[in-house]
Amino acid sequence: MIKGLYETHLYVENLEKSIEFYAKVLVFTQCRFGAEKRNLTAKNELLLIKNG
Repeated sequence: MIKGLYETHLYVENLEKSIEFYAKVLVFTQCRFGAEKRNLTAKNELLLIKNG
């Protein structure tokens, strides 16, 4: 059984839509950003990377 997850990386087609989804639905907050990737945080960290 998984009891926790510290960090996750997801490759996405559209960074802005993905940020909007994770911020609104899962209540993540953007904490760092670059041209091709964004870090979101809540209790744990989610790294979104632009695919392609």
